[in-house]
Amino acid sequence: MEIIVVVAIFSVAVGAILNSFGQLNQNQVINKNTELVATVLREARSLTLSSKGGNQYGVHLESFQVVLFQGSIYNPVASSNIYYSLNPLGNISVTTLAGGGSEIVFDRLTGDTSQSGTIKLSLIADPSSIRTVTVSGTGLVETGL
Repeated sequence: MEIIVVVAIFSVAVGAILNSFGQLNQNQVINKNTELVATVLREARSLTLSSKGGNQYGVHLESFQVVLFQGSIYNPVASSNIYYSLNPLGNISVTTLAGGGSEIVFDRLTGDTSQSGTIKLSLIADPSSIRTVTVSGTGLVETGL
């Protein structure tokens, strides 16, 4: 009887620990995806402000990846595009940008953008778990971690 009680207590403890690790992993997935999107946006703004190659830069947003591109218009076949994949356990669930669309392009010299708005990231397994990346009209990028 004592062995059964010990095994039952051990099983409950292991279950609680595994659940905690699962929650920690999910939080890391959504936080890392959020930081990745914010970092790529900041990089595009920085490249535009420095006028690297005499170009402006932008970011194209898709559900499971973001693309850093040169120029004022996204060209999906451009060899200069840099693709960043999100962790497949999460995605970009909602993109709400001024003027619609799925690209944010930064203006040379100022770093401003006319595509300000929010990008919401969530977990595939738990769509209610949401993080937000906000891009202001001045091009500043903030995360809601």
